[in-house]
Amino acid sequence: MRTTNDLMKELTHEVTDERSLNEYLERIDKYSGISFADYFILLMDRHKVSKSDVIKNSLIERTFASKMLSKSENAKRPTRNHLLALCVSCGCSVAETEKCLALSGNSAFYSKDARDSIIIYGINRGLSVMELNEILYEKGFDLLVVQK
Repeated sequence: MRTTNDLMKELTHEVTDERSLNEYLERIDKYSGISFADYFILLMDRHKVSKSDVIKNSLIERTFASKMLSKSENAKRPTRNHLLALCVSCGCSVAETEKCLALSGNSAFYSKDARDSIIIYGINRGLSVMELNEILYEKGFDLLVVQK
């Protein structure tokens, strides 16, 4: 998923006629109105990971995680921590994770927040949920997921 800045650059430098404008509008329209679950399925496909692997690596209880990723009307809205764990276990980028946060109605990253800074650091380095939890614990912050 491209950032707003990327899209602005494309609009400024690459969209030069009506045909390229129509192509641009089709591309951005493809993701408008998409649900978190649908978007996350696209991400799992993009990162070539299975739902079962994402759930296992997220450290979230299987049944609960499946409800969060369900496309049904009764789907469980993921908490911010659970969503972050799912995104980390999927291998999402910071931009993809930000999009997931927005689609799920959770607050965006705040780079002045030390805990968010640690999570962004972990995402940028491809850390696992367990590795990220270890850093959060060492620094005295709440973990993403607590295993029971």
